[in-house]
Amino acid sequence: MKKFLNIIFIIVILLVIFLSQQSFFQEKGGYVRLKLTDFWEDLKPKTEVFFDNTKTFFQEQVLERITGEVEKRKEIVKEEFGKEKEKVEEKIEKKEEEIKESIWQKIKNFFSEKFNLSD
Repeated sequence: MKKFLNIIFIIVILLVIFLSQQSFFQEKGGYVRLKLTDFWEDLKPKTEVFFDNTKTFFQEQVLERITGEVEKRKEIVKEEFGKEKEKVEEKIEKKEEEIKESIWQKIKNFFSEKFNLSD
């Protein structure tokens, strides 16, 4: 039921916007604006109550559940990040060793070619 009211409300707003741009309604715009202002003033307290109720619902129901789940999973995520960090550090260390070994081998090869030495 609320979905249909929302859809109808959106359609009314779009219709008013469209019709306000038509030349026929330019003359009658003052009257329509006055009625819309009255309508908005009547609707404003109702929407404030609706949004307050919605905010309260989300704080009491949704936020508590989400906060609980976040607290449960925070340690798991920290452990997983720690494991991944260690894996990356190991890979970096391996690459550094490979690079050092490669550079050392190239230096040895360079000098052995220069001085005709063999390994």
